[in-house]
Amino acid sequence: MKKLFLYIFLGLMICYGAYADPVEYIDDWHLLDNTEANTLEIKDSNGLIKLTVQDKNLILTAKKQTSSIYQFNEDKFDIYLITKENNLNVIYIFNHTTKTLLAANINDSDIVFNEIPWEFGSLMTIFTNCNKVKEWRGEEIKLNYFLTKFNYKQRPKKYKCGYLMFGGRCTLVYDPKTNEYGIGDKMIISNDFNYVGDIDEIGYLYKDKQNSKCELYNKISI
Repeated sequence: MKKLFLYIFLGLMICYGAYADPVEYIDDWHLLDNTEANTLEIKDSNGLIKLTVQDKNLILTAKKQTSSIYQFNEDKFDIYLITKENNLNVIYIFNHTTKTLLAANINDSDIVFNEIPWEFGSLMTIFTNCNKVKEWRGEEIKLNYFLTKFNYKQRPKKYKCGYLMFGGRCTLVYDPKTNEYGIGDKMIISNDFNYVGDIDEIGYLYKDKQNSKCELYNKISI
């Protein structure tokens, strides 16, 4: 019986340690640089859909027609072309200067961009596939989930996690140079714009296009 209690105690200590040990902050946002592209393409039943930017105009080529569908100002933007589960093709435009997100449905006859309510910091990338990542405590990263950059201390309380998605306390993410704690900044947002959780490093999920647990959409950055 004493051995049983000892094993239980050791098991609890191991589990506690996995959640309570300080987590060193890893600044690996640069890993997303290789998702930047000059052209975005998707093939569907109607053929090739292509997006490019020319002279601050967003150019769409679809159904053998080419047209300008959006004009950019001097702000900083990222553009994504994604496919949803219902085969709906959508363009996302994220304005890093104003922290706003626009979306347009390509399948519509008229391309109209609508602003999506957004309070999740800066959109950095969108996942296409994370099937190689095991579910952790009921949490997982699915098709078209977002990775955003939002400093933990600057968030509303409702977006402050207790534990990271793959282990460790959110408040114990720290900078070894300054000894500052609670500095995580990597949020996962669902495809229907709900907060899912935090990760401590991008490299665990994505290193490059050949050797990664997850796949990411390309983006045009201007």
